[in-house]
Amino acid sequence: MEQGGRSLSAGGLWEVEEPQSSAREIFVAVERATLVGEAARILQNKRVHCVVVVDEMGRPIGKLTDADLRDRVAEGDVRCGQPVEDILFTDIVTAGPRESTGDLLLKLARSGKHFAVITEDGSVHSR
Repeated sequence: MEQGGRSLSAGGLWEVEEPQSSAREIFVAVERATLVGEAARILQNKRVHCVVVVDEMGRPIGKLTDADLRDRVAEGDVRCGQPVEDILFTDIVTAGPRESTGDLLLKLARSGKHFAVITEDGSVHSR
């Protein structure tokens, strides 16, 4: 009984739309030279938990979450006027635009991460 989706498991997990369609609505990227204070404002104003830091070609080079930022500020390791490039985390998980929700969940579970960056070819070498 496939109703507009495909079964991801015998237990009945159904995919009704590509996960990337909803992800596009909340995706926020900043360039590596963006100042920490500006990134914090973006996180707050956009009500997102993570910004993806991209290079000049739009390829992901890292991420900065609201929790990462809070921890760094609390430890005194960051100033609002420094670029996010100085404090980003480079251990990002990438996926391709055609990967199923099940595949994305497996990647995240195996990596222990909470976020995946969807790129054109599924690697950090593309936009």
